[in-house]
Amino acid sequence: MMIRVKQLSYQKKAVLLFSLLISLLILIFLAIYMNSQSKSIKEKEQDTMEQLSVRAVTQFGELLENMHRISLGVASDKHVLRVLEQAENYNGEENYFQKYPQERKTIQMVLMNLIGEDFRNRSFHVISARDDWLNLDIYNEAYMNKEGIEAPPWREKMRDDEYIKYITPFAEDGYGRTKEEVFSYVRQIQDEYQKLGYIDIQYEKKLLDDIFTLQMNNYPVQVAVYHGGELFYGKDLKNKEHLESIWREMEFTEEGHIQEVKAGSRKYLVYGADNTAFEMQVCLYVDVNSYMGVIYQNLAWIIVLGVILLCIMILLVTLVTENLYRPIRQLRDSIQHMNYGELALNRNIEDTDDEIQMLTSAFYDMLDKMKKSRNELVEAKTRAVRARYEVLQAQINPHFMHNILSVIGLMGYQKDAPEIMDICSDLTKMLQYTTDTGNSTVPLKEEIAHVETYLKLMGYRYLDRLQVDIKVDLAMEEIRVPKFILQPIAENCFQHSFVNSRQKKYEIQVLGMGTSEEWRIQILDNGTGFTGEALAKLKEQFAEIDANIREGSSIPEMGIGGMALANTYARLAIYSEGRIGLEAGNRPEGGSWVSLIQRTDRGSIEA
Repeated sequence: MMIRVKQLSYQKKAVLLFSLLISLLILIFLAIYMNSQSKSIKEKEQDTMEQLSVRAVTQFGELLENMHRISLGVASDKHVLRVLEQAENYNGEENYFQKYPQERKTIQMVLMNLIGEDFRNRSFHVISARDDWLNLDIYNEAYMNKEGIEAPPWREKMRDDEYIKYITPFAEDGYGRTKEEVFSYVRQIQDEYQKLGYIDIQYEKKLLDDIFTLQMNNYPVQVAVYHGGELFYGKDLKNKEHLESIWREMEFTEEGHIQEVKAGSRKYLVYGADNTAFEMQVCLYVDVNSYMGVIYQNLAWIIVLGVILLCIMILLVTLVTENLYRPIRQLRDSIQHMNYGELALNRNIEDTDDEIQMLTSAFYDMLDKMKKSRNELVEAKTRAVRARYEVLQAQINPHFMHNILSVIGLMGYQKDAPEIMDICSDLTKMLQYTTDTGNSTVPLKEEIAHVETYLKLMGYRYLDRLQVDIKVDLAMEEIRVPKFILQPIAENCFQHSFVNSRQKKYEIQVLGMGTSEEWRIQILDNGTGFTGEALAKLKEQFAEIDANIREGSSIPEMGIGGMALANTYARLAIYSEGRIGLEAGNRPEGGSWVSLIQRTDRGSIEA
């Protein structure tokens, strides 16, 4: 897999990388969203669940407590006890309370004092030990005979003295007055000696439905009330087996508490409370998926939007990388088809602010400079080969010239002509200095000796017309300078300054002043000097040499006859890196001057 990724193009790698990055960001956002939303909704739903549950459990407890209060109030009332004691002594077949309506009203007045005037969905019955009974309800009074009182389901349990008080499960109305399911709170009525009867408080299921019909954000709360280990009441119950397993595992407290419980494949938010006084345990359930569904729905929309965003980003990245890598591919193709012999490319670059295009243009410019440098290097190597050839050729001629000059000098000595011998000796010295290629620089005293020999030989030509004056400070003798920097300047006097001069005496002065750090060498003559055109041409040549040195270009080749002022200026500039300069001008009294100057700081070559 890693090898395949490495083999992909940079454009595909960029698209893949951005796609993974965006996908990672979307996943991180989804994780953060799910965590924060889940936590927030759970806290909110738990608070809502607890408030609803506490209210419902409280109302249910108050309902049971009210039934207990009424039953206890009836069972302990002295008027009720008196009437039931009288009914105990009644042996007639007819219902005692139907025969003695005044006694019935006495008990009914006790009930009304305890109950009030609200009889909706409720009924109250007092039954004597001999099955005489009366009721108080909103139904039409249809009295049953004594045998009919056997219908209520609690009769057997209470008759056997098994219970003093008993809460019946929901069942049909044993009195036959309503089709609604009802439950009863029954208590025995007795005095100190005997059982006198029962009080039966009967409530319809609708009352509990009103209490336990709970809604949390449009989804119902499931309710289960257990009594004596059996399901007493249920509301909107689903998956009863799961809910019963939760009830059996829960630890109930009278204060009630809420917790999240897993049953089967589902999770439930459960509130449980224990009413120990009536042996009732209340559980309220909410399926976690019911309130988490909003989050899941929002998550689905976010995923859809994330996929759309990912597709848009991939498209944008593809377009951007295509524009980014197109010029790179073009540059690559151009390099692959480049003519390496000529270092040439087929250019097709437009002016643009695109950095990649600018990079391509810079590469082309660099290639041009490389081509130019290569050509200059080839040219320099060609000149070097030519120079080595000329050196080899020059190494042949001096031996022959030395031998001839020795023969001529010997003949001059034999003919009694010492001038000829001196001329040959001086020429030999010049040839030796010229053909010595071991060092490119020499002490200044050797260069002065060489130019002195040159001027001495020129004195033989001009006889007594040439006067030479050489004065150089001793502190300058060991200064190292390039060879042949003074002879071309002295030679310039004869080639230009003395050509059209009408002076009877030709004067040349070589003056050296300074120390090893700062010095000046000046060569002066009394000839015609430089013309204005000649000085202008010199400045132009000097400027061209400076520009070529700054740009790293080659200096135009000069022939052996060109080793004059421009050649000397170039050699000094390269050798000293600007510390030694050459200046030229005309003397006020006539003639020319040329100065070589070394400065302590590195001077710049003026363009």
